[in-house]
Amino acid sequence: MGMTRGKLFMMTGQRISAERAEAWGLITRAVSNEGLDEAVSALAGELAERAPLALRTLKMVLNRGAEAPLETALELERKAYAWLRSTHDYAEGVTAFPREAPPNYTGR
Repeated sequence: MGMTRGKLFMMTGQRISAERAEAWGLITRAVSNEGLDEAVSALAGELAERAPLALRTLKMVLNRGAEAPLETALELERKAYAWLRSTHDYAEGVTAFPREAPPNYTGR
């Protein structure tokens, strides 16, 4: 949104539509009230297919690295990737890919 636009909205109390918030990148997706359950289920299903350790680690690296100096953030990313390569889920993903089979992630 940017500081200038943010100040305007905070000082005036103006409201914006969900569609505008989505276009500005303030929210990831605008859905109708009737479509909310379906959208949440679809997103939850997509995330459930991913490796839970990788998602958890990705979230941690993004949260901690966002405000860190670049060198620190890159080191955090490197260490996280090195650790993930040692997990069962990594091996599962690597072996499932050439078989074109869905991986069976177990979170370890």
